[in-house]
Amino acid sequence: MFSLEVIWRAGSAYVFTRAEGDVFSDGGLTAGEPGVVHLLDFEIDARRLTVPELIEFAAEQPNLELGDSAKGIFALVELAQRSVSEAWCIRS
Repeated sequence: MFSLEVIWRAGSAYVFTRAEGDVFSDGGLTAGEPGVVHLLDFEIDARRLTVPELIEFAAEQPNLELGDSAKGIFALVELAQRSVSEAWCIRS
């Protein structure tokens, strides 16, 4: 079973899939640009997303089980969107 993982590094999100036995890959994802993220002793092929690309990616909810890191990042995206929306309503 594959899970989607998201790691935040140096102002970008890196998305990749993780299989049992610590097998990592870009999972055939097409969002963003190809990139490599270093995680512990692993060099992982991933997709590098800008903030706007991450927001769009989170809204689409890929057809993969979300790993804990993806759940956390997507929750932060949702919280930020809700906070901006509520602040906009208060100002209007």
